[in-house]
Amino acid sequence: MDETMIELTIAALREVALDTREIVLARRDGGELPQFSAGSHVVCALPVHGGIKLNPYSLLGDPARRDRWRIAVQRDAASRGGSAWLCEQARVGATLRVSAPVNRRPIAREASHHLLIGAGIGITPMLAYAHELARDERTFEVHYAYRERARAAFVDELEEVSPGRLHRYDDSLRQRLQLGALLAGRAPTTHVYISGPRAMIEQCRATTAAMGWHADRLHA
Repeated sequence: MDETMIELTIAALREVALDTREIVLARRDGGELPQFSAGSHVVCALPVHGGIKLNPYSLLGDPARRDRWRIAVQRDAASRGGSAWLCEQARVGATLRVSAPVNRRPIAREASHHLLIGAGIGITPMLAYAHELARDERTFEVHYAYRERARAAFVDELEEVSPGRLHRYDDSLRQRLQLGALLAGRAPTTHVYISGPRAMIEQCRATTAAMGWHADRLHA
């Protein structure tokens, strides 16, 4: 295992929605964690079937906080990997080895406006984007699609950090996120950040390409 990984403690566990659990990680001595920026993820070394499985998870919440890292995982009945361990066996006080943050989708500072699109558990990276953009007083919108309200994690936090800018699409109420309508007529300096099912991401790629968007404006 990579020697640069650090040992962290599971400081808290919280059921944030139906089948979604938040895991809070901190140093055992209460010291500061490495800085991360919106769009970052970490890799967790998780004990699975007598071995170690390396799983990446988006860091969510406010990047300015150095006392804790937050990740979230969705239960999957078919999973027997690391995410299943976090949902079913992880306990407060347990120790995990975690990598330093890696960011392959940082905020595009040249953008005049930012569209944050998340579906299901894909909303997790959008929390950090929203916190950072709000603090920097940048213009942005959050578009959150989910199957039903009971499965919609972090709605209250998103409402707090982006008042008047959160748009919700509840599939059980026949509310559909229409990417074509959402993206049409946007300024050429608008950037999109999207996370969710592969089919949605591919649809977004096809839609922006058909509209003549430069590929650098889509962060997926």
